[in-house]
Amino acid sequence: MVFFESDSDYSDDALGISVRANPERARRHWLETNFEVLQELYHTFLESGRGVFTDAFYQRGGFHTFAMHIYEFTQPGRVSYD
Repeated sequence: MVFFESDSDYSDDALGISVRANPERARRHWLETNFEVLQELYHTFLESGRGVFTDAFYQRGGFHTFAMHIYEFTQPGRVSYD
């Protein structure tokens, strides 16, 4: 069992993050990099949805859930469920 991570566990890529070594670190970096745009998109999403469906729209989700959904479904190679 590993109790700590060393810097040698991660290889460098264009972002300085190895997605293969630590996908959570890559996701967190993506969120920090795109936070302002995601925040604006989230507020527009809520405003539009609640304009149509009132307060019943997106009751069980929040910003983090929304952002992780966007991250998951906009990654290269992601297979659609169509």
